[in-house]
Amino acid sequence: MRIVHIVIAIVLLVSLCFGCYFFLKQKQQEQVYIAYREKAQNVFADNQALRETIDAMIAHEDKFIDLQKIISENQYNLMRLKDDEPYLMIRLSQNYCQPCMSVLMNRLQKYTDLKNAIFLISYKDERFQKDFKVYRSPYPFIRVDSLPIPADKLEKPYLFVWEKKHKTISHFFIPIVGNMNQIDDYLLKISSIVP
Repeated sequence: MRIVHIVIAIVLLVSLCFGCYFFLKQKQQEQVYIAYREKAQNVFADNQALRETIDAMIAHEDKFIDLQKIISENQYNLMRLKDDEPYLMIRLSQNYCQPCMSVLMNRLQKYTDLKNAIFLISYKDERFQKDFKVYRSPYPFIRVDSLPIPADKLEKPYLFVWEKKHKTISHFFIPIVGNMNQIDDYLLKISSIVP
């Protein structure tokens, strides 16, 4: 009888061990599944953001915008801009992605030979202007709270080429923070277009 009890105890112990093993294995698989699902959601979100960026770039190409009228209430006089030359406009706001702006500003410091570049900045807090001046950019900046460009709502910095004579946007670009080469390629291309 004693042997039967020992065998039953051993069977119960082995069953308990197997149950614990399969329970832990299932928990481990659930964690792998959750990590995979989170990664897939992040990739989906990144793809969605990239799709929005590309759609914004396409939507803004050749868009008419009268910057002279928009900026007329500011100190900077756009009449000094030449009609026949394109200008690189760099849009920043204190509400935009801060790492995005830092990366862009650092990349722009390599292209100080651009003569026709202007920052269009938006801020409510004067500290943003002081932080902006830390970069010691050679380009003038104009405070413009909003532009009639849908990309203003994306809360990311963007750049475009504007021609005063035709009042059109071309070479619209929204930098992607993780792709430094893309930013450099754009600025290199623009430096051959904008004097």
